[in-house]
Amino acid sequence: MSVFRWSLYFSSCPRFAPSRASVLKRSLSCSTATAHTETNSIKKTQKKEKTSPVETPTRNLLVETKLQEYLDHLAATQDISVVDLEREYKPSIRPDKTATDYEEEYKKVVARLVRSFSLSQLRTIAKSYEIDISSKLTKWSTAATIVERQWRWPSLASIKQEKMDSEIIHQCASVLQ
Repeated sequence: MSVFRWSLYFSSCPRFAPSRASVLKRSLSCSTATAHTETNSIKKTQKKEKTSPVETPTRNLLVETKLQEYLDHLAATQDISVVDLEREYKPSIRPDKTATDYEEEYKKVVARLVRSFSLSQLRTIAKSYEIDISSKLTKWSTAATIVERQWRWPSLASIKQEKMDSEIIHQCASVLQ
């Protein structure tokens, strides 16, 4: 039974007949509730419209093209010759191992190799130099091995050991005197 029929039934029965004032109140409250609901739905729709325009990032084809060109260049130049490597990356002057800036220069040379080549490329370079390296070496260690064994730079560990040895000898000599 619909709401309208029920209201007719109750209004026709004297026992359930509501007063005229309560009927008006109910009809007013129903219409205000409906109006309130409609107002809320309009506000929600407006909020959705305000927040809904999510902008999708546009693709920059120029950047993608440059990236693809760079990747193609890398793929084409994966074969590295020893001559090119030494011409471009090997410093012409090696600082003296007793100089204070030796450690800094050593780290710059190794860091440049690490930045410029992948681990597999560094391993290929080591093989072309006929240097046996462990497959467990890190990228930094592989680059340092190339610098130390092929370019004949003393390792930082050996430099530190020599400094400690010379300090110990100096201290022992001062104690004996």
